[in-house]
Amino acid sequence: MLIRSENDADASGIRCVLVESFGGKTEADLVHALRNNGSLTVSLVACATDEIVGHVAFSPMHAEGRTDRGDMLGLGPVAVHPKWQRRGIGSALVQDGLDECRRRAVAVVFVIGEPKFYARFGFVPAYTRGLRCDIDAPREAFQVLMLADVSAIALAGLVRYSPEFYALP
Repeated sequence: MLIRSENDADASGIRCVLVESFGGKTEADLVHALRNNGSLTVSLVACATDEIVGHVAFSPMHAEGRTDRGDMLGLGPVAVHPKWQRRGIGSALVQDGLDECRRRAVAVVFVIGEPKFYARFGFVPAYTRGLRCDIDAPREAFQVLMLADVSAIALAGLVRYSPEFYALP
């Protein structure tokens, strides 16, 4: 299994993984829009031989009342083709993505997802840090991971995903 950065030839393979994983095209359309608008900050693929079997995306986040400095990203979507699930590929994609975020000096990563899964990477419910998101999701599902000392950063209040997330059907 090889995990690497997305390249120009990967778009159709990524789309296939997203459609198969989520049973529809919403997430595939989201990643396509993020890519086309230059908002796909980190995009990694998992490959088995020459086949793309997994994908993880990170895109910019924006905090209300805070000057955008590019140091906050949202994780998602993350997908593994159903034939390849339950082999640790999703976890490896998330870990490698977070490692890349650290290399890029990203301070904060947000995710909407299963709390038990993301807790293993250090994510905690964002509401415990005074943060909320305007995407309709259970309160515990919106989570945050502090990758750097953000004590000097005023992180409180509303956090928004990139505009592409709000254009979803």
